[in-house]
Amino acid sequence: MEQVLAAGIGMSDGYVWEALLAAFGIAIGLALAFFGLGGNTFLVLLGLGLAFFDSERFFDARLVASLILVYALGEVWEFAVSFFGIKTERIPWWGVFLIGCGTLTGGLLGTMFLPVFGSLLGGAAGAFLMAYAYEYHRTRNAQDCCALAWQAAKMQCLAMLGKWVAAMVLAILVAKMIFFYA
Repeated sequence: MEQVLAAGIGMSDGYVWEALLAAFGIAIGLALAFFGLGGNTFLVLLGLGLAFFDSERFFDARLVASLILVYALGEVWEFAVSFFGIKTERIPWWGVFLIGCGTLTGGLLGTMFLPVFGSLLGGAAGAFLMAYAYEYHRTRNAQDCCALAWQAAKMQCLAMLGKWVAAMVLAILVAKMIFFYA
């Protein structure tokens, strides 16, 4: 059985279980990312662990640098879009902080009740509700409330989608490191 598996992916018999374990690690990292539980960090640590575990086979400076760069860009994207996407001249920083707290709470509750897309939907709903409540408390104008709430929800969705794209790119880089090493 090992010879058949090894022949199919082009590696010796001794590395089949190692490759299967690494593929399982990639699947876990992607699942964690879609649940909103730090999958990008897991994927980067998996790639770095493999690179330093067997540096002869897996260490490629360009891939390791790409892993770190994609991870950093994904984290900066999520923070910048979700936090600064709703900052306007009429919303003070404490208002942005409150909306961020609503987003975090909604994301956690959404993940508990609806796995995978719950973090996206819950985060957007939390941002929407907190932005609406904040703006209504401030202006008592329902039209302004809806505009800010929709902007907050859209920015949260865009931030999470960007982070999921980063997770997919990280998974591809780790897979390249494992299965297509030179």
